[in-house]
Amino acid sequence: MGRLLKAFLFKLRKDLAFRITLFIGLGLALFSVFGYFIIERVIATETEFEGVKFLSGQSMLISSMTPAQNFGLAIPLNVIIYVCLEFSQGTIRNKIISGHSKFKIYTSLYVSGLILAFLLVGAYVLLSTLLGTLFGGFNLNDLVISTSTLAGVYYTVPYILKMIAICVVVYASLISFTVFFASLFRSIGPSIPVVIVVILGCSFLATFGTLFEAFENEVGLIIVKIIDPLYCFSAAGVDSNNNLVLDNATFFMSLGGNLVYTALWFLAGSAIFRKRDIK
Repeated sequence: MGRLLKAFLFKLRKDLAFRITLFIGLGLALFSVFGYFIIERVIATETEFEGVKFLSGQSMLISSMTPAQNFGLAIPLNVIIYVCLEFSQGTIRNKIISGHSKFKIYTSLYVSGLILAFLLVGAYVLLSTLLGTLFGGFNLNDLVISTSTLAGVYYTVPYILKMIAICVVVYASLISFTVFFASLFRSIGPSIPVVIVVILGCSFLATFGTLFEAFENEVGLIIVKIIDPLYCFSAAGVDSNNNLVLDNATFFMSLGGNLVYTALWFLAGSAIFRKRDIK
């Protein structure tokens, strides 16, 4: 396993797609911060928004972690390209000939995809937060317009820590899902639309949770919370003090649900991978 991951890291240093994606992330981060900066200058002239920020380090930190928006969609694409090239270039076959078990090879694909994903999302989140802090500051006492609630709110430490934890488990399940289909199809063409459609579908499904909550449909809301791995990114609430909050029940349901998804996709993928022939 160690040799497989070492080979991946060596390959990653020269991977063109990885470098291009990092530059795309840089461009998107700059574009987002510049856009928010312009909007803030415009709304600053409105009396109702006096004393309210639109751009800040904490708001960019949270918004940049969403996998269904902006740079987030580029991350599974890179994982798909990496996994599919392992098959098309004969690398998987060579690993088997070298004596590596299929389970270890599939595990290395998942772990490598996870490393790739966290390097990309980590760089993007860090850059977005730094730029947001540079132009808007990072002060939790500032009232900031939230993109999820469209109201002036305070970002609290508990909320930020919860969203970071959610981001970690969501990408763990997302990469498990992505590696499953990339190794199943072994081709970039069909893998990309399946993965992207499912991610966007999960993001869209989260809106039904808002509707169920508005109409006090507890059963429908619980179902969405359980089956939608991205629900937490749209589940922020605001308390009486204008603090952004994520209730513990929703938080732990999301953590548990994504961990279950991670395990299920990984076990199913490894089982299929071990049974299929490698050409």
